Amino acid sequence: MKTIIVSAGEVLEQTAPGCKYVVQDGGEVQNVEDGGVVGTVWAGGAVHNVRAGGVVDNVHDGGVIHNVRAGGVVGTVWDGGAVQNIRDGGVVGTVLDGGAVQNVRDGGVVDNVRDGGAVQNVWDGGVVHNVEDCGVVQDVQVGGEVDHVRPGGVVRDVLAGGVVQNVWDGGEVQNVWDGGVVKNVLAGGVVQNIRDGGVVDNVRAGGVIQNVRAGGVVGTVWDGGAVQNVRDGGVVDNVHDGSVVVAEHNSN
Repeated sequence: MKTIIVSAGEVLEQTAPGCKYVVQDGGEVQNVEDGGVVGTVWAGGAVHNVRAGGVVDNVHDGGVIHNVRAGGVVGTVWDGGAVQNIRDGGVVGTVLDGGAVQNVRDGGVVDNVRDGGAVQNVWDGGVVHNVEDCGVVQDVQVGGEVDHVRPGGVVRDVLAGGVVQNVWDGGEVQNVWDGGVVKNVLAGGVVQNIRDGGVVDNVRAGGVIQNVRAGGVVGTVWDGGAVQNVRDGGVVDNVHDGSVVVAEHNSN
């Protein structure tokens, strides 16, 4: 496969199949087309659209991808790399060490957020499969979904219509807001605050909920699960033998 350098000041309108492109500082690729491959986007390099069948292997420190569209694929976003929008059918494989994805939109998918990688917004049909190893998702919004929050992974806010499927050992969800849902808190998983209208379906053995506030609901606390504080107006529906619920009857 022929390698083509897109260097400072060059603007490539579209890639050609059978070529691999390297986008250097100041270089720009408008469209990665079907069969087009960008091996690396370096600091100061920019790719505007990764279309169906287009591939970007690596986005490094200071490199930017503006849109990953249906069928487009970005392999790895490294320290300082950025992807601004993953749209319907677009895929980002892994967000590592300081890499950032700003928006995962309807049908967009991020497979793994690891090692200090960050996703700012997951909404309306967007999916993040795994958040782990110091990866952070800041907001899961209407129709957005995080499948697994694994050791070292953090989801900061699950907002109205957002869903977190599983919080595993060492994973943490910090706030479940009105209309947000956490399905399962497994052994070693932690949810810090369930706020008015937030819901956690199941707290499994070893899972912990720290605060259920007024209007927050916990569906079932299984044997070995723990809810540390249920505040005035918070609800725990089912408490199984061997689980622990500590109530604080105040409105603060």
